[in-house]
Amino acid sequence: SGSTVPERSGVALSFCGRRVSFDAIASTASLLDAAQEKNLILKSHDLDEMGITLLKIGAMKGVCTIRDPFEAIESWMEVFGFSLEQSMIDFGKWLKTFQSIQQDVLVLRFDLIQDRPIIAIWKIARYLGFTLSPMEFFRLWKSYQKKSISKFSNSLSANSDETVDIGFSYYDKENFFHRRHVRLNKTIKLSSSEREQVLRQVPGFSEFYNTFFS
Repeated sequence: SGSTVPERSGVALSFCGRRVSFDAIASTASLLDAAQEKNLILKSHDLDEMGITLLKIGAMKGVCTIRDPFEAIESWMEVFGFSLEQSMIDFGKWLKTFQSIQQDVLVLRFDLIQDRPIIAIWKIARYLGFTLSPMEFFRLWKSYQKKSISKFSNSLSANSDETVDIGFSYYDKENFFHRRHVRLNKTIKLSSSEREQVLRQVPGFSEFYNTFFS
C-alpha cells in the first residue's frame, strides 16, 4: 500500500489499521527490500519513479488525501515555519506527482476524513480489500479523532526514541504524526495578493483548485 499526500497523511494511513513503515529519505526499492511485514505502507509527499510505476501497473495501491491547497500552504508556513516561496515550491512538486497518479489512486478530501471519518475509514478499507468489524470501525474512529491526535502530537518530544527529528519538525515513527500536527489556532492567512501570487507561480494550481475545491 502507498500514500502520497499534502497533509494529514498520518490520519489516512492509520485508518488502514495495519503495520506502518516510514522513511523520509530512502527509495521505494530500498524500503521494499528491507520490508519484513506482509503489509507495508509507504508514505511520501514526493513519490519516486519506482513508486509511481508500481501504482500504475497495479502492483501497489495508493491512498491520496487532498485538502484546500491554499490552506495546505498556510499550514506549512505556520506549522513548519516555511516561507511562502518554499511552500509554493513544495506544493508544486507534490502537485506534479499527484497529476501523474491521480487516476491510479483512491483520492480522499481532508474534509471527509475530518467531518465524516467513518465513511473515510470505509472507503479506504474497501479500496484496500479489508473487512473491518464494527468494533474496528469504532476503535479507529475513537483513536483518530481530531482532539486525540492533537493531544498526542502535543506530547511528542524531539529527544524521544520514538520520534524522528528532521530539523524543521519531528514526528512519531509509527503513525507519522508531527509535532503540532493539528493546527488549532490559525494565525497565518494568505492575503489576496499572496493568493494571486500562488495562482501565478504554481503550475496547475488553478486547475487543481477548480477541479476539487471550487
